[in-house]
Amino acid sequence: MPDLTTHSYWACETCASWQTTVNGHLVAWGPTPGGQCVYGWSCDCKGFKFRQRCRHVDAAEPQRCGWQQFVHGGEPSGDRCPRCGGALVAESHAV
Repeated sequence: MPDLTTHSYWACETCASWQTTVNGHLVAWGPTPGGQCVYGWSCDCKGFKFRQRCRHVDAAEPQRCGWQQFVHGGEPSGDRCPRCGGALVAESHAV
């Protein structure tokens, strides 16, 4: 079996962490409690605590860019995200 080679790709900073307020509730994307490699949504409302999904997350999800060069392709515009114009972070992927 061949060894994996690590390559660096760009990603929008919203892939690492992002937050907004929807109807007075804090909605965030980022590492889930208990694991640095697992990312997901969170909200401070009662509905999210009960169902792990809520209308606040549904409203916020389209606002988050989430562009990753490895997944979506394309090249960054200088040092900015080609989709939203935000800052970039480097990610390593084994291929």
